[in-house]
Amino acid sequence: MGKVYESDLLGVLHEMAEDLHQIGAINDARMWEYDRDCLVQEPEAAKETAKTAEMEHIGPATAGI
Repeated sequence: MGKVYESDLLGVLHEMAEDLHQIGAINDARMWEYDRDCLVQEPEAAKETAKTAEMEHIGPATAGI
């Protein structure tokens, strides 16, 4: 399944961020934030996000959970 964006505008924003990430202008942590904010997450993916945040020692408020 392809990427599903929260809106058309967030889709454009995410694609621009992916380009910047590819050339190294955005680090992995920042790209993760764009993924979290721009992509529609299925309930199982939200649980995985919480698990990843916990492993990275990121607080729930920071992880957007």
